[in-house]
Amino acid sequence: MFSAIIVGLFVVSLYIFFTALNNVRQRYLKNLSYLENDLNKKRERFTALARQISQKEERTHNILKLYEINRKLAPLLNVEDLTKVFLEELRRIREINRIYFSKEPPNKENSLSFYFENLRDDQYLYVQCEDKDLKSQLPYLIASLKLLINRAYIYEKIQKISITDSLTNIANKRYFMSRYEEEFNRSEKFGLELSFLMIDIDHFKTYNDNHGHLVGDIILRELAGVVKENIREIDFMGRFGGEEFSVFLPQTAKEQALQVAERLRETAANTEFNAYDETVKLTISIGIASFPSNAKDKDLLIDTADRSLYKAKQEGRNRVCSL
Repeated sequence: MFSAIIVGLFVVSLYIFFTALNNVRQRYLKNLSYLENDLNKKRERFTALARQISQKEERTHNILKLYEINRKLAPLLNVEDLTKVFLEELRRIREINRIYFSKEPPNKENSLSFYFENLRDDQYLYVQCEDKDLKSQLPYLIASLKLLINRAYIYEKIQKISITDSLTNIANKRYFMSRYEEEFNRSEKFGLELSFLMIDIDHFKTYNDNHGHLVGDIILRELAGVVKENIREIDFMGRFGGEEFSVFLPQTAKEQALQVAERLRETAANTEFNAYDETVKLTISIGIASFPSNAKDKDLLIDTADRSLYKAKQEGRNRVCSL
């Protein structure tokens, strides 16, 4: 009897113990599940936060990239270089899907379009971009690009003015002489022939006296065009002063230079120059000197061509002479 009671109590104790143990286990599993869920939520929040930070850093990087592009563009003084570098750098930004210049007016969906009134050919810039931050910043970069293009055109115009004779639109004497010195040094270094032409309008003073200086100016400008059209691209022409023009012919011997000069003389003599209501005929005299046959010094070569021109004047004008 006593033994049965002991066994009963032991069984009850085991039941109570395992029941309590199971309750603890259930609470543990429940807490573990809660902790896992909480951990997953925190992991998701952390991942989202990390993604946001990454995206924000990337957007910040792209905005800084726009600043860097502007910094690279700032020193450039050529329109072609500006547009080339601009497109190359923007195409490296991943969020910009497409960017290009076109003559077509805006008719494309999902594209930013910018009008460039200061480009020679392509007038519109199109940008396909989904990033809102980049979209908001791009107009500032485009505005900067437009200013830089305007600056490049102004610089180009100043450069042209500084080397061009304003009346005849050919090289002025200073620029002509710098190019001539370069070509003479090259000819001297490599043993190449070089010829120099000195051209003068015969009796030019009479045109100014009889028709006025405005007609004289037109004659100078038109004659410069005639001469330029009848020489090679490698030949170089400039206004030497007054009614005198000068031309140097690279890699040209005296015999060839005489042929070129004679062609110029004949063309000028057969051309009618129209100035306002006046039609004018004229003749030119040309003096020739060649390196190295006439002179081996650049200044002496010009002096020899000038003396050859003086000889042509003395012998009756409308002719080509050499020493």
